[in-house]
Amino acid sequence: VSREQDVEELVDEVLAKWWRIDILVNNAGISGAGTSFFEISADDWDRMLRVNLKSVFLCSKIVLPHMIESGKGKIINLSSTGGTSSIVACNAHYGAAKGGIISLTKRLARDFGRHAITVNCVAPGLILDTGFNKNMPQEKIDTFVGQIPLGRPGYTRDVAGIITFLASDEADFITGQVIVVDGGATC
Repeated sequence: VSREQDVEELVDEVLAKWWRIDILVNNAGISGAGTSFFEISADDWDRMLRVNLKSVFLCSKIVLPHMIESGKGKIINLSSTGGTSSIVACNAHYGAAKGGIISLTKRLARDFGRHAITVNCVAPGLILDTGFNKNMPQEKIDTFVGQIPLGRPGYTRDVAGIITFLASDEADFITGQVIVVDGGATC
């Protein structure tokens, strides 16, 4: 999803089968866990922004004309608490990319709201049952969980529920928002 031609082909396939696109969930991402600022190479920086931020730009850019044509749409972007707060343990290029998603979300919400298109962002914290955290040592998990007021890590179901809500008609008057799903860790 970080190559324009690939995204165009994907959108064409969806349109050929379903004739329209009502909902776009931008959920591609990579992490750079454990990398200190001085260890980030220019190539690492470019790859992180290409996969995590450029993909949101490209998918939105290519889908939005179809949503405008149909007169409505929902875009839900996945960021991270790494993009909302500096207290979250993440590296600079990951935080920059995820913060960029939040900024892009707000800009798209303002620019395309007049077309009945809502654009929102979900920013998860520690979500255990994902590929990002599958190799995290139990000691590190325990440390993170100890900082979460709800006393437990998040799970994909916690994030999926918010995405489902934002994609529903009940969220038609919500746009440009960032919903943090972290059990209160960044409150």
